[in-house]
Amino acid sequence: MSQVNVEQKQDFSYRKTLVVGFGFLGISIVWPIFNQFIPIFLQAGNPEFEAQLLEAGRELPSIVGFGLAPSLALFIMTWDNIINVFIQPWVGAKSDQTWNRFGRRKGWILMGVPIAVVGFTLIPFAQTAVSIAVFILITNFGMSIFRSPTVAWLGDLYLPEQRSKANGIINLMGGIGGLLAFFGGGYLFDAVGRSAPFIGGAILLIAAAVVAVFGVKEPREILLDEKPEQAGVLENLRTVFSNENKSGLFVLLGILFWFMAFNAIEAGLSSFAVFTLGISAGRASIYAGAVTITFILFAVPAGLLRTRYGR
Repeated sequence: MSQVNVEQKQDFSYRKTLVVGFGFLGISIVWPIFNQFIPIFLQAGNPEFEAQLLEAGRELPSIVGFGLAPSLALFIMTWDNIINVFIQPWVGAKSDQTWNRFGRRKGWILMGVPIAVVGFTLIPFAQTAVSIAVFILITNFGMSIFRSPTVAWLGDLYLPEQRSKANGIINLMGGIGGLLAFFGGGYLFDAVGRSAPFIGGAILLIAAAVVAVFGVKEPREILLDEKPEQAGVLENLRTVFSNENKSGLFVLLGILFWFMAFNAIEAGLSSFAVFTLGISAGRASIYAGAVTITFILFAVPAGLLRTRYGR
C-alpha cells in the first residue's frame, strides 16, 4: 500500500535518495554472489558434467562441491522465492504498523541483516549438502525479513510524483551493488578463494545497512493514500484481475515475466559457463556483470522518462 510522509517536503533531495539507496545496494550485493557461486558449489563433482568437459578437452574446475543434479540444485535456488511469498508480505504489513525506538522499518532491517550475514558467510565453509542447505535457508530467511521494509521507504519518504525519479536513483544504487558483486566477487573468487566473495559481500552488506539505518530519517506519522483494508495477498490479486483499469495487472505481469527471465539467467548462467564452456567461476561472474552496466546506464533515465511521460 502506498504511503506518504505527513511532513514531507515538495523538494526532491538527491542526497537523501542516495542514502535510501544504500539499503537496496546492500541487497543487490548479496544476490549476485549467491546466485553465481552456490549453483557451482551444489553441482561441482557431478560425474555427468566432468565427462562432458573431458570429452570436450577442457579442464575440470578445481572446486569441491556436492555433485547434485541440476534439477535439484536449481530447485534449492528457488527456496528464496518460496520463502519470500510467505514472509515478505507479512513483514511488510507488520512494519506498516510498527513504531519503536528504532523507527518503523529500521528494527526489521536490524533484525534481518545479522541473520542473513551469518548464513551467507557460512555457505562457502559447508562440508555437507545438508549443512549448505541449512545455511542457504538461514540466508534466505534473513534477507526476506529486511527486503520489504527497505523497499517500503520509497512510499514513506516520497510523494507519488517523486517516486519514479527516486526509484531510478535507488535502482542505480542497486546496479552499483551488483557491479561490485559480479566483478569484485569474481576477482576475489579466482584470486583469493571460494570464501572471499561471501565474506566481502557480508562486510559490504553490513556497511550499506549501517549507512541506511543511520542516514534515513523515518517519519513518525504517515498518511495512507487510502484507508487500509485487511485483505490478504489472494484477495488483493483478485482485485487487480477484476479491476476495470488493467494498468496494475499489466505492471504485475511485466514484473513477473522480467523476474522469470532474469532469475533463470542469473541462477543458471554460471553453471553453463563453468560446466559446459569450461570457464573459471570467477571469470563467469565477471562476464555476467555486463548486465549491471546496462542497469546503471538506464536506471535514472528510465525514472526521469516515467516522471515526464508516464509509465
